[in-house]
Amino acid sequence: MEDNPFSQFRDDIHFTLYDADMECIEKDKRRHEPISSSINYEFIPTAISNKAEKRMFYINNEPSSSSLLEFNNEFSEFIDTAYDWNFSLEKELKPQKKILVECHSLDELFMKKEINPPDFLLVDVEGADYDVLEGADKLLDYHILGVISEVEFVNLRKNQKKFDEIFKYLTKKKFFLTSLECRSTLHYANSLNEVRGTGFVFIGDALFLKKYREIIESNIDENDKIIMLFKLATISLCYDALDYAYQILRDMNELYRDSIPKLLHSTKFIPRYIQLCIEYFEKYKRLMSQKAKEQEFFGSIKEYYCANPLDISFQILPERIKSFLKRNLLSQKIFSLMLSTRVLIKLIFGELYYYILPMDEIESTLWKYGLFNQAKSQKKRRINIVYLEHKLGY
Repeated sequence: MEDNPFSQFRDDIHFTLYDADMECIEKDKRRHEPISSSINYEFIPTAISNKAEKRMFYINNEPSSSSLLEFNNEFSEFIDTAYDWNFSLEKELKPQKKILVECHSLDELFMKKEINPPDFLLVDVEGADYDVLEGADKLLDYHILGVISEVEFVNLRKNQKKFDEIFKYLTKKKFFLTSLECRSTLHYANSLNEVRGTGFVFIGDALFLKKYREIIESNIDENDKIIMLFKLATISLCYDALDYAYQILRDMNELYRDSIPKLLHSTKFIPRYIQLCIEYFEKYKRLMSQKAKEQEFFGSIKEYYCANPLDISFQILPERIKSFLKRNLLSQKIFSLMLSTRVLIKLIFGELYYYILPMDEIESTLWKYGLFNQAKSQKKRRINIVYLEHKLGY
């Protein structure tokens, strides 16, 4: 949880963790004990699915891979190489034992007032992720603002639903797919460690964020809308959707210009995540007024290249020299070396600028509120665009 970006707002956040395996819960409690005084969290010992029922739970050789779904033996000949060793799927996902567990849906737990409505879901239940989301049907409509779900692109487990079905379900619930990261690839076990190639994509993590206009156009109380929009903007900042956070804050400041100060004035203490949003918006708005007019927008590739001619090193080459380069193998190698040198120069300047240049207002704000990785990523992007591509011509 300490690695979770929301932990920077620990005074305003409550983490709820679920697990069907009591042994794993006890281990997790001991692991989280050192931070229990600084982060507000609880463990709920139950299996989360799409409805209240008893289901078979497969406790595997690797406990973290235990699931409500059984391993699909079609993938027995594959290994996962995401770790520093060859992880045999056949051995890892082989059940040590099966137990009958009581399952519950998040909607059910919320309706019974056993949990508070979550703002964000992080789902990693080894193939049964769709079931968890389906069981949060009402919560996704009215409360949940962001989802990170493990997604699989193959039927690693029997009767599981893959990425395409999760994508369709959440887009129907008015969520954007914001990022999709491939976590690891499959390789054949019957292969050499050093000669495996790219492998097969089978698993990843997908981030979905609620479409903010759905909140604005909903029938909920205006103050609730404002709080939800602040939360959605914070989630966006935590997961590097910086322009989306600005759009949310810009529109809510236009629509609720008078209501926001009244709401904040009525609270004894402004939560830290709202302080972040207010500062971030002011900094972004100021930079927009200074720099937005300088940005160019193009309607076609031709239009772009007419405004931005190719690098001079390519433009000045006469046709006969280009033709000679194509025919002459040695010249081709020299030309390739020139291109490699340009890439190397860009890398060197990039690293140099990254350490020499100070953070700008946006990056400093993110850093101030503990979003260190987001600040670093944004600084690298800014340097690459402003200094390397535009000012140096690389």
